[in-house]
Amino acid sequence: MGAALGDELGYQVTGFEALKSGINDILDSRPDLLLLDLVLGNPAQMISGWELLVLCHSHRELRHVPIIVVSADTGGVLKQRADDLAKMANVHILTKPFDMKALEELVGRLLTP
Repeated sequence: MGAALGDELGYQVTGFEALKSGINDILDSRPDLLLLDLVLGNPAQMISGWELLVLCHSHRELRHVPIIVVSADTGGVLKQRADDLAKMANVHILTKPFDMKALEELVGRLLTP
């Protein structure tokens, strides 16, 4: 996904491994857009995808940054959190599997001034 956005469309893409990265790594990258999978595969003591979404969405330096949630939602998090997601401005959902063209169009729309 990152390769297609970077190589084919010319965006600068920075990837993070959830188990090795934290919010400071995200802040340091100064993102224009965040792509986040809710199913991070973390051990129970690590931050969940939902927690990372809430943290990024509410952080004073990131709250203006659009977030695209890309998730297979195998655990039903999107359904369980539908009301919460509906209240989050600038959060967009793409459920896996999705067409790369849909992602490209959404990214283009969100990054076009």
